[in-house]
Amino acid sequence: MHRFKVFAKLIYIHTAYLFFGLDQEYFYIMRANYFADFNMFHFAIGNYKKALKFSNNPRALAALGWCYSQIDQLDISLDYYRKSYQYSPSDIDIALGLAFVEFYNNNFRESLVIIDKIVKKNSMTCEQVNAIKHLYQILKEKQ
Repeated sequence: MHRFKVFAKLIYIHTAYLFFGLDQEYFYIMRANYFADFNMFHFAIGNYKKALKFSNNPRALAALGWCYSQIDQLDISLDYYRKSYQYSPSDIDIALGLAFVEFYNNNFRESLVIIDKIVKKNSMTCEQVNAIKHLYQILKEKQ
């Protein structure tokens, strides 16, 4: 069943690309998202990298960082998250991802600085607030 879902979603995205004029960058991002949804991170990484040939999409960079973190390549993950954060420092999800990866790389001070910047922003979802609280508590215990 798992393989059928992946195959069906890939057929859908290829059809949209071929018949409805989906641009190449978005095509590769969509494919990568589908692979990541099914924990096929190596395939997702390849597709995100292909998408990045068209532009430095901050969300694609962050997603690439997330994929690398899922396969325990935290140094590479950190590089992509930092690059993503440079392009989009106001994106709370990207900043939060960077804070977590900094934390997992034992960069506690950097993680705390990023969290402080996030907290100063006004509009956050409940999920973002809960994630920040969780990470902040852990960081306070580390100091």
